Amino acid sequence: MRKIDEATSADASLTEAYCYRGLCYLALAGAPDVNGPLSPEEESSLEAFRCVLSLNPRHAPSNIGIGDLYVRRMPTRLRRSDTEDPEGPFVMARDAYEQAVAIDPRYPQVQSRYGEFLM
Repeated sequence: MRKIDEATSADASLTEAYCYRGLCYLALAGAPDVNGPLSPEEESSLEAFRCVLSLNPRHAPSNIGIGDLYVRRMPTRLRRSDTEDPEGPFVMARDAYEQAVAIDPRYPQVQSRYGEFLM
């Protein structure tokens, strides 16, 4: 993390460094509390992905990262009523993956993650 922090401090326009920062924080987050708020690591991950999107709104991997963050927060068994909450993890993940597909529909990772999500 130190090297990534150094890179982003030296040049705030390095979108890939921020994206990797988001992925690192997501990996450090551990098991989520699906009923609680985002953990500090999840917050840092989301902040890094959103930073990338503020610099480059067409950065599909950051939308994938946001989708992955919310997928991990979904309860194993969702009731249909749970999927319609606009602030719930299902809707947030779906929206992020759909944005990634809209940005780059031929990007294999986008199709793979979105397909896994829909199964």
